[in-house]
Amino acid sequence: KAQLRTADGLAIGSLALNIYNVTNDQDYLLCREYVSKCFSSIKVIQADGKSLSKQDLIPEFDAETLTLKHSELQQPKGTCLLIDERQMECGELDAVATKNIKALLMIATQQRLQYAFPYCLCDIDVDYPVLVVSQEKSLVPCHWRVDFDSIKTVLVQAPMIREYVQHLRNAVQPDIPEETARAIETDYLTKGPEKGIDESKL
Repeated sequence: KAQLRTADGLAIGSLALNIYNVTNDQDYLLCREYVSKCFSSIKVIQADGKSLSKQDLIPEFDAETLTLKHSELQQPKGTCLLIDERQMECGELDAVATKNIKALLMIATQQRLQYAFPYCLCDIDVDYPVLVVSQEKSLVPCHWRVDFDSIKTVLVQAPMIREYVQHLRNAVQPDIPEETARAIETDYLTKGPEKGIDESKL
């Protein structure tokens, strides 16, 4: 597992990955399905201009209710952030969208989430592996970039390979005669694992 590290070598999270050249929904769903099998928790963030303008990704303190407003970026440790930039178009972003992009950028590059309190901003460490899916180079900066076409075959075959390996695990059962099994058990109990029967004697 590749880690993002500080200047003094402290590991602060996984390196961000951009899979680009994802041009249709079928390819996107293939990426999403594979990622869902690698992580127990996934949060999808729609990162196009319209969606970013409607979201509030930075947790903010509500002075009226004296509570902290929930953010979509407040997730359990180890949650994979799947950022979908496929619908991102050229043009200007409004203030809300720009703020949200900065929040995603901070997580991807520093593994920190900013909390907005009335008189200060507080950066909290997080542990979110980041995967950005896009058609072109991602707006959110990533440490690695991979062309979807170069890994498509692997993603398609991965479920079959996993199923085959699982089948082998279930199918291969050691056939040990009862007398041999009893001798191994007796020898282990009387002599201990260090001086008992080993694989060379079997």
